[in-house]
Amino acid sequence: MGNVVQANVDPTGYLALLFRDGHLELINLSEEKHRELMLVVVEDVIPKFKQLTSGQKRKIENRIKFLSQVTKEMQKIAAALSTSNPKGSQRQTQ
Repeated sequence: MGNVVQANVDPTGYLALLFRDGHLELINLSEEKHRELMLVVVEDVIPKFKQLTSGQKRKIENRIKFLSQVTKEMQKIAAALSTSNPKGSQRQTQ
C-alpha cells in the first residue's frame, strides 16, 4: 500500500490509511474489489487481538486469585470472631 504510517479499521468496515505525506485514504473493505486487502488486514489483526485478549485474561485471572485469597482470609477472621464471641456483639446496658 505504500508508505502507510497508521491503519485503523472502524466498526462499519472501513480501513483508514494514513500515509507519510499526511493524506488519508478510506477503503471500504466490504467491497468485492478489496477482498484481498481485507484478508491481509484480518491476518494482521487477529494475532494482535489474541495477544490483547490473552493479556486481559491474565489480568482478570490474577485479580480473581487475589480476591479468592482475600475472601478466604475474611472467612477465617469471621470464624475466629464468631468463636471468640459466641453470643454476638450484644452489649449489656445498665
